[in-house]
Amino acid sequence: MNKSIRSLIFKIPYMLNCREFEEFIDDYIDDSLPASVSKKVYLHLLACGDCRSYISAYKRSIEMGKALCDKLDSEIPEDVPEELITFVLENIKNKDSKEE
Repeated sequence: MNKSIRSLIFKIPYMLNCREFEEFIDDYIDDSLPASVSKKVYLHLLACGDCRSYISAYKRSIEMGKALCDKLDSEIPEDVPEELITFVLENIKNKDSKEE
């Protein structure tokens, strides 16, 4: 997009700038934004290639993190001592109960 056109688009009063857009990324991905804000985010993405690239990379990072966690949850090597597994699980439970 031509830089002069892009700069004009971002002068429209209801358009989000990149910093404002960044505040809404998680809720936009989760589809939990009010319709009016979601529309502003969508319009920003139409106008801003940098933020389209950013949100695409952000989504890929989330997917890769989830895939890694799923893999780690399902594959504990057989040579890991049972005592270590028990210790880790107990500490996770203790940490969760302290946070509540």
